[in-house]
Amino acid sequence: VRIEHTTAPRGQLDKLLMKEIVDFTVCSPCPENTRGFEVEKLLTRDECVVIFPPKHGLSRAAQNGKIRLEQLKDEMFIAVKKGYAIRDTMDLFFEAAGIVPHYAIETSDIHIVWELVKCGMGISFASFTTLANDPIFSKCHIYVSEPNCQGSMGICYLSQRQEDPLVNEFIQASKKYFKMLMQNSWIM
Repeated sequence: VRIEHTTAPRGQLDKLLMKEIVDFTVCSPCPENTRGFEVEKLLTRDECVVIFPPKHGLSRAAQNGKIRLEQLKDEMFIAVKKGYAIRDTMDLFFEAAGIVPHYAIETSDIHIVWELVKCGMGISFASFTTLANDPIFSKCHIYVSEPNCQGSMGICYLSQRQEDPLVNEFIQASKKYFKMLMQNSWIM
């Protein structure tokens, strides 16, 4: 088995899947209209949080547990470009709160977003899985109480590939991993 990891906007990933260039896409949120895809939910409640650099003013607010998104309206945000799931999700959260965010930096690499946040260039949104795997953001994050900042995560594949034993093995391993992550997490 050979695994190659690619990140791209959702529409591009769907095209790669349809052309059978990739076997799976991990998507957040899970797509509603599957157009020949099968979707297996990995997380039904993927909590989005605001991540911030160490020594940021949000450190004090994080001790209280939650913050309303409108309280962050004057912050500088770092994000991936439009079309990527977390960015599109962020924009929906801002729209629900009636906020026009100030995106100071936009990139196509989520890892760059995280590094720029750690360096103090701004704040961003991240998913539960980011917190579970990052020692800095496990401490430097805050939950948003309003609006509800939750999503879902799933794995998509073409319906006709369902009979492939490797496809089923990968799906089962993915489900097992995320179930273990949720059960063993101190975050949620």
